[in-house]
Amino acid sequence: MEAIKLTVDSEEIIGGILYRSHIQRQGWESSWKSNGVMSGTTGQALRLEAIQIQLTGELAEHYNIYYRVHSQMFGWMGWAKNGEKA
Repeated sequence: MEAIKLTVDSEEIIGGILYRSHIQRQGWESSWKSNGVMSGTTGQALRLEAIQIQLTGELAEHYNIYYRVHSQMFGWMGWAKNGEKA
């Protein structure tokens, strides 16, 4: 996978989602992306090697976000949550 866009659709609770990727040969993105902005690259054949994801606002006060990654060499890795590196 070379890029990702994440969104949260909530009309009842105010908040959003932040995320950033570790890009092959470039490292961690310097800024967090939010609410549908692309994280990663396109057309450069640089894979995403890790990700961090977190909720914001009232969403973060009421919910946790869990995620995990699949590594070509190791398969599915352990679960991460609320901004931890996966």
